[in-house]
Amino acid sequence: MRAALVAAATLLVGCKATGSAPPASATAPARRAPPANAGAFPRGYDAVLYSLDLSLLDPSGAFEGSLVVQFVARRPGLAEIDLDAAKMEIIDVTEKDAPRAFKLEGGHLRVPLDPPASDGETRTLAIRYRGRPSNAFRRFDDHVYTAYQTSQWMPCNFDPGDKARLDLSLTVPAGWTVLASGRPVESAADKQRWRLDLPHSAYLFGFAAGQLAKSTRPAQEGSPEIDVLATARIPPTAVTRVLDETPGMIRFFAEASGVPFPGDRYGVAFVDGDPAQEMASWSALGAEFAGIWVADPKEDWLAAHELAHQWWGNAATCLTWGDFWIQEAFAVFMTAAYKERRWGRAAYERERDLNRTRYEAFRASGGDGALALGPDARSGQLPRKLVYGKGPRVLYVLRDEIGDQAFWSAVRAFTQAAVRDGSSRTADLRRVFESAAGRPLAIFDRAVYGAGAP
Repeated sequence: MRAALVAAATLLVGCKATGSAPPASATAPARRAPPANAGAFPRGYDAVLYSLDLSLLDPSGAFEGSLVVQFVARRPGLAEIDLDAAKMEIIDVTEKDAPRAFKLEGGHLRVPLDPPASDGETRTLAIRYRGRPSNAFRRFDDHVYTAYQTSQWMPCNFDPGDKARLDLSLTVPAGWTVLASGRPVESAADKQRWRLDLPHSAYLFGFAAGQLAKSTRPAQEGSPEIDVLATARIPPTAVTRVLDETPGMIRFFAEASGVPFPGDRYGVAFVDGDPAQEMASWSALGAEFAGIWVADPKEDWLAAHELAHQWWGNAATCLTWGDFWIQEAFAVFMTAAYKERRWGRAAYERERDLNRTRYEAFRASGGDGALALGPDARSGQLPRKLVYGKGPRVLYVLRDEIGDQAFWSAVRAFTQAAVRDGSSRTADLRRVFESAAGRPLAIFDRAVYGAGAP
């Protein structure tokens, strides 16, 4: 089992790091939404708020939802709303209590607007639906959680550039504990409500609920409140590791990025099924990783990787799936960088070597390709081994090629701008790194836009 997880760690962790990142104060850049003409709204609208009431009372895992979607039209005469809705049954759709026609096909819920929406107009749809467990909605005897494919449990716009707020009410069995995106605003015996006020991409919405023990570390300077929820099958030492080690990880990522932790709380849920998934303000981790981390405190890769996404992926998000590689490249590389700071240069070298080995094996198999795709790329279009192998390899090579001072200056400049502007793009990454280096960098044409090795 340990060998298998180390191999998995290679996939998720391998790249060059920085214990030597020069000190930098983390100053939050003022965020602004990307303009409508930036390609962020290819469906012609901007979803701004999802208000969902979801019942989790059925022990079989079946669920029922009542969703209100508020959106702003981003083109004149918007005649239809297209939402992603997979593996669920739509009961009805209404607007201002009037029934609306709809069509569910190919994983899309299409609702004609009558009359069409004018550019800038705010409209609201109410959708009732039901669904069953899936790979994105995992149900076990004593808990349930979601991961990534939000459209399998809530109709939504899954495009990463369309960020929205979330108001989530969960009806749960008595005695269940909840961890969700955002912060708790209401708690009763059978219903818990959470609100995410900072807009995020819909794939980052999620929750864990069940018979989960909760442990908390209060906020301290440079670190938000940290909550850990765990099933009874998780070793207590794993919970302690999260509470003890996460503040140092947060301080390092804030220093390396020049951006403070994007929120006032962070959570981890240790659950069954061995997930490895970041979400807005929390992460889902599995029991197998918990056991490995308990056996060796240096095997902290997954906890660091998912936490790094709070910056690279959640706060700085690709506008389209064509730039998705940036988020995983940084999460993998920054994990190695943190390990250099926490455990020494040898830990960084190990992660870099593991990454190189995995990437070269993938390349030898004929699976190499460009990392940056066009704006019409779909989620999952890039092979995972390419994203997690070649992507971080580009950052490792860039660090070696331009030196630590220029490299870390570029990392901070890129991350701060991406968070401020609400977009993470390959073209911007190239511009910032070439500016820091003071010269063109052939690696972008060769390995990022092309199929060559970094």
